[in-house]
Amino acid sequence: MTIALRVVLLVVSILNCVWIILRIRKAQAKIEDSVFWILFSGLLVCMSIFPQVVSWGAAIIGVQSPVNFVFLAIIFVLILKLFRLSIKLSQVESKLQSFVQSYAIDKFKAREDKMSKEERNKNGCSGGGVNKSLIIIPAYNEQDNIIRTIQDIEQNVSGANYIVVNDCSSDDTRTILREQQANYLDVPVNLGIGGGVQTGYRYALEHGYDIAIQFDGDGQHDARYINDLIAPIKNGRADVVIGSRFITNEGFQSSAMRRLGINFLSTLIRLLCGVKVRDVTSGMRAVNRKMMEEFSENYAQDYPEPEAILTSGLLGARIQEVPVQMRERQGGRSSINALRSVYYMIKVSTALVMTRLTAGKGQR
Repeated sequence: MTIALRVVLLVVSILNCVWIILRIRKAQAKIEDSVFWILFSGLLVCMSIFPQVVSWGAAIIGVQSPVNFVFLAIIFVLILKLFRLSIKLSQVESKLQSFVQSYAIDKFKAREDKMSKEERNKNGCSGGGVNKSLIIIPAYNEQDNIIRTIQDIEQNVSGANYIVVNDCSSDDTRTILREQQANYLDVPVNLGIGGGVQTGYRYALEHGYDIAIQFDGDGQHDARYINDLIAPIKNGRADVVIGSRFITNEGFQSSAMRRLGINFLSTLIRLLCGVKVRDVTSGMRAVNRKMMEEFSENYAQDYPEPEAILTSGLLGARIQEVPVQMRERQGGRSSINALRSVYYMIKVSTALVMTRLTAGKGQR
């Protein structure tokens, strides 16, 4: 290793130490960050003063040039720092999401406080109680479908309590909900389907509901099956119930390619946790309060349906499927096109495997 490179490493290490000391004196540096950068400076000093260490390291990893080894060592350390930074960013994102969800719920509570008891009952927001259930309707740009979906629920489920989670729609969904005096949480930042549904779970939990039902706002789900969906939970036979298109194979069945993907994910989930669910991507499902508590804290964000089934299975939850019929989307566009379907399969499969590797299997 040349003398010039050794001098450069020494100068960089000294400057780095000075920078850290100044940050510590100004109380701008956390202990873990300070330790990391001091150790990094120590590494640079070691390579500068003891060049034979560089030669040994280069020989061990099979690098001919000591200079290349120095650069590889620095890059490796910086990658570790970036990895740590990504974890911090993920934690910050989680906190921001929790804040946004709380804001939406508190904003709705303020509207609730202004309603009379009769208005609350009329609008389907009377609160929880014994075996009280809440229908959570995630909605993003569903101006063509959302009122039809609410009407379907009101016509087929007696005394239904529902909450629409408007996930910062860019169309007229919010305006329509407000004009129709519908029951809705207005999320100010788009959280995605996972964050939107989780907002609904948090609302249901805070309002004392025993059962939460996920019911899509695009018109594909049929409210006539909601009572069948929650019956196993009410009877104490299940913790999670999935509305499945593939038990009776009636109604809209999705495309052949999507069914192939669903079968693959179903097999993967069965291998990972031993639970067999046919319609793993069904967004029509119900959970009891125990699983509500889990999902209000931990819920996948992008494509949560398969991951939620795996999580439930690993926690030892009792999972059942009941037959339902679904419709084709009544209006608007699906967020999953052909290209995103490939991305969906890769990302969800990877997420399922990682979830299994990082979580212990619960006692059944």
